Amino acid sequence: MKLSRLLKNILKNSIPQSLLLQKGNKESKKIALTFDDGPFPEKTDNILDILRRHDIKATFFMIGSAIESNKDLFRKIIDEGHEIGNHFYNHRSVSGRSYEELDMEVSTWEKVVKDIAPLYDYPRLLRFPYGRSDLKSFCYAWRNNWRIVHWSVDSRDLDPISVDVIIETLKSGPISGGDIILLHDDSMHAEVLLEWIIREGLKSGYIFSRISELKT
Repeated sequence: MKLSRLLKNILKNSIPQSLLLQKGNKESKKIALTFDDGPFPEKTDNILDILRRHDIKATFFMIGSAIESNKDLFRKIIDEGHEIGNHFYNHRSVSGRSYEELDMEVSTWEKVVKDIAPLYDYPRLLRFPYGRSDLKSFCYAWRNNWRIVHWSVDSRDLDPISVDVIIETLKSGPISGGDIILLHDDSMHAEVLLEWIIREGLKSGYIFSRISELKT
């Protein structure tokens, strides 16, 4: 392991879960499905159909500009009982961004959500674009009462490989209690992988929950 990666892991492991959540309680039977980068017409609708069929609630980390372009789909997500999280107004990396730029991204996202669904009390969950962060972005989240949510299982649904290869990789590191699973609304493999993850999770006795319901 490179020194920079080692230092990053040490830093992340020293941050309280009230600020950074990467995995819930491993002794719990609860796991969480999370979807990034949406909403997208048709693709997100298909995901919602699968979740509805299995009576499962998930957490969607949505981009503000995509919400603005798909207001009815956004309302559908929250009306069906799913949870949403802040994934910035534009999907741009935090690297090299000023504090003011971070605030503009996050606060513009909030304004969009409040304008479309003024009565919706959204949880203060924040996922940085590409999952990348730095000290400045952590300080911003802490000062503004956002809980950063990462993931413990990357479905690799965006990888340019076959879904069979992805599933074999997931089998080699099976899902465990407290896992936060990363998927993407617009992935070509999202629907097949979602069905497989749900089937395997239920078979192993896990309960799919929203991020806010995970035991930590």
